[in-house]
Amino acid sequence: MRVIGRRTAYRRGGVLTITLALFLAVLPLRAPGAGAGDQPAGLTPAPTRLGINDPAQAGGADMAFLSIPAIGVKETVRSGIAMSVIDKGPAHWAGTSDPGGSGNVVLAGHRTTKTRPFFDLNRLAPGDLIIFSGMLSADGFPALAVYSVTETLIVDSRAIWITYETGEAIVTLFACHPKGSVRQRIVVRGALVTTATLRGLPGSGRPIIGSLLGAAVRPRLSF
Repeated sequence: MRVIGRRTAYRRGGVLTITLALFLAVLPLRAPGAGAGDQPAGLTPAPTRLGINDPAQAGGADMAFLSIPAIGVKETVRSGIAMSVIDKGPAHWAGTSDPGGSGNVVLAGHRTTKTRPFFDLNRLAPGDLIIFSGMLSADGFPALAVYSVTETLIVDSRAIWITYETGEAIVTLFACHPKGSVRQRIVVRGALVTTATLRGLPGSGRPIIGSLLGAAVRPRLSF
């Protein structure tokens, strides 16, 4: 495992489609301790985390809106990591933490094909923001979850442990690396900075963006 950049977050509250498909197909068959990169000790998958071939991975339901201002990402996140879901944009590994939750929110995305949402993951630096919106709180109000990038890793293509729990509230974005190859994975991680419920606004499943995010998070954001 190679660490490109790392910093503790400040806390306030083309790759061909078929090659990525092959990666996802064989991933469950590889033992994470056997040539899968330098797996940190003590990591375990969440009990709710589903296998790659679970039927729920093909669900594809809209679940949030993802914004990464530093690299211009504005994409809908869909549930499941089946190739049919990833082809449409960032895909949430079913059974990992929901945005704003207490565990590891795991997203897969194409680097150079389809909507290629993670084309510029390598440009992210510690402190850059990863923002989820469009979710609903338990009482039905629009909600936000904001993460701050802490590190970028380059790992072996079999490093399934990146989807495991670390004991902290984090987000994990991963894609093939280098561009045009499936030899490795680029992994960007961020720590949860804050969550917010926008009370007084009507509940909606549609993404909450623009002035709402700017007011709720920090003035320097632009969309």
